[in-house]
Amino acid sequence: MNEKVRQTVWRWRDTDPAEPEHPVREAPGRILSSGLPGLVVGAVLWFLGWRWPGGIVMGSSLAFVLVGLVAPSIRRQATDFLGRLGAWTGRLLGVILLTPVFLLVVVPVGLYLKAAGRDPLHRRPLPPGLTYWIPRRSRPEPEQYRRQFLVEDPQSRALERPVEEAAE
Repeated sequence: MNEKVRQTVWRWRDTDPAEPEHPVREAPGRILSSGLPGLVVGAVLWFLGWRWPGGIVMGSSLAFVLVGLVAPSIRRQATDFLGRLGAWTGRLLGVILLTPVFLLVVVPVGLYLKAAGRDPLHRRPLPPGLTYWIPRRSRPEPEQYRRQFLVEDPQSRALERPVEEAAE
């Protein structure tokens, strides 16, 4: 590819994507609206009698808005930091909360179903000579084609179909 064409079409090697050529200034309305939820939550806490938490939430939200209006680069850095902190916290809480839920709910239910001989996902291997195709007992109506995955014949799952019949 011609060097001139390459520079005209896509100059991805020239600039760092993290640093735009022309920094974009965020609109003041967007900055103000980003602080509005914090002010509302703080006001609700304040009027419910929780003066300290309400004051802290309103004060931090107001400070965040003022910093965004005066120094957008500092606000952007704070937003990036809080985003990384939130992602890290989410991963940590996911492991801390979901591991016990899995061990206390999913594993016992699975063991119960296995002990009861139930196989709701139909994963049990079929005897040789049978196919895994689920036979259709009746021809579907044209209206059912619009809702293909909402219409099922549960009794047909219990039917067994020989391989020779499926090959036809």
